[in-house]
Amino acid sequence: MTGRHDSGRARMTPDRYPALAAAACLVAGFGAMAAATVPGNLPGPDMWHYWSGTVGDAILLPAIVYGLTRGVTLLPRTHRGRPPGLAAAAGGLVGLATQLAWLLDPAPRVNWLLVRAHTFSWAGWYHAAFLIVVSACTAGLAWELLRRARAQPPPPWLLGGNGCALVVSAALLFLLTVVADSLPSATTASSRATIAVIALAPAAMLATAAMALGRRARVLAGPLLVGLAASVAAVCVVRGLQDGSPAAVVALAAGPVAGLATALARRPRPFLRSFLRSTDLRALASATVTTALIAALGLSLGW
Repeated sequence: MTGRHDSGRARMTPDRYPALAAAACLVAGFGAMAAATVPGNLPGPDMWHYWSGTVGDAILLPAIVYGLTRGVTLLPRTHRGRPPGLAAAAGGLVGLATQLAWLLDPAPRVNWLLVRAHTFSWAGWYHAAFLIVVSACTAGLAWELLRRARAQPPPPWLLGGNGCALVVSAALLFLLTVVADSLPSATTASSRATIAVIALAPAAMLATAAMALGRRARVLAGPLLVGLAASVAAVCVVRGLQDGSPAAVVALAAGPVAGLATALARRPRPFLRSFLRSTDLRALASATVTTALIAALGLSLGW
């Protein structure tokens, strides 16, 4: 009995926490909201009409949660600095403020979550609770990661490698999906509040990182540039697809090929682990820049 109990406990290692956290985020967010659309008895556009509810909740948000949780588990615990509770509370309050802005707006853009002014559907209340919890969790995780990194300098790849660049790209792309969903109703007070929060979020994150890490925050410059390139590429590709530009399809094929060719040129072994822990960002930069250039060229030439 004891042996079986010990082996079961041993299987629950910190290495599993990131995958469990990402899976929980996926199921509680995208999974639950997708299930809520099945009855089809809620008025207005449902989640399938929104970038943040589909691509954002299905791919980008779980990737962010996975990356933050993984970063925290890779660093030793510390008692230095303020614990993450305050950061989590601040993140939760920001999430609450965005939901209140929608609920208090006298003339909002109605959908399946906000069925009329001042009235959430049951799915809307669930979404509001999920958003507040996720905002709190991601803020708390991000602060805990910075707190541990400040107490004991991490290996360069943790905050400056390809893995970090992918998480930063996912975060910026998620913010971009929220802005894209808010633009059609940008004249409403609720959408303006959402866009304002999104516009301030990157600046707040950079300021927090600079405060926590000091000069060592410069290591985030590379991942941030990759994330910006990925955002530009995403905008150009989506615009191209909406305009029926063949260049967008070419960009989607050529960009990843260029990045993979750059990565394979060094032939690290094992490939994936070495790639994620490498501070050589040329492969991701090559992929995102190639995609952006081809798609933007197609748009500018009308092709």
